[in-house]
Amino acid sequence: ESWSAQSGCQRQDCKAPKDSLGYTVPTSYADGATLFEQSVTPSCATGWESPENNIQAITCVATADKKSVEWSPRSGCQRKDCKTPKATTGYKMPSVITGTLYEAKVKPLCAPGYEPSNPTAGVPDITCQADGTWSTQAGCTKQSCGAPTAATGYVISSVPSTLFEASVTPTCASGFEETEAGIEAFTCVVNAAKTGVEWSAQNGCKRKEIGRASCRERV
Repeated sequence: ESWSAQSGCQRQDCKAPKDSLGYTVPTSYADGATLFEQSVTPSCATGWESPENNIQAITCVATADKKSVEWSPRSGCQRKDCKTPKATTGYKMPSVITGTLYEAKVKPLCAPGYEPSNPTAGVPDITCQADGTWSTQAGCTKQSCGAPTAATGYVISSVPSTLFEASVTPTCASGFEETEAGIEAFTCVVNAAKTGVEWSAQNGCKRKEIGRASCRERV
């Protein structure tokens, strides 16, 4: 004699898992692949990575109350790290950067000699992108020193640019001549207070010396 076969129970179904933060899962499954005790291996989502290649499979397991089933937690993926951003020409980074991982944002500042091209909007954030690099720094432009005024003894006939770091070479005015060192170009530079820009000093010209006629003293 023996017992009749046991029947009437079947494995519960966790159903197809869904993508979650940092993870993607297959979009189709074979029959029975999502039932109790079956496992599925997810992948890291865009902007995430598994540096040690240790993505854990998720398994259809019983819930804590044993009444249903659910997928086990996912692990092994982490956000890509763009590292501390480096300032490009015309920019500087804030002293405090709160995050460098995928989707983190940092607001650069304009470096001395530069200003926001759109003062109302300000400088846009840069973002840590999915490929682990920072987006392009933009929004700062060189400041202008304005048209230079010739100092006493100088003539300015050509000004190629008035923007930060531009240089202008003057000539000596009538009644002046070059010093032994020669005429120096003057440049649009950051002012001492680092609040703006100004033209550097004009150097290289001096007043001509007028020779005196010699006279013989009459006795």
